[in-house]
Amino acid sequence: MTDIIEALARHASDQPEAALYTFLDAGGRVTESYTYREFDLRTTALAAGLLDAGRVARGEHVLLVYPPG
Repeated sequence: MTDIIEALARHASDQPEAALYTFLDAGGRVTESYTYREFDLRTTALAAGLLDAGRVARGEHVLLVYPPG
């Protein structure tokens, strides 16, 4: 079984422009969306920033919690 990191990396490689997340408003209209490629780029940059700032060590697990939406 692959882990979530491997699965996301595979999808980013196989179907980079496919939608991963799409956020809708109360009327069902798209307000924001992310492709697999965009998500991969953003999370890679975030991880690099945490490493560079000395906030985490390579290989550590991190849980990021955001409000809904």
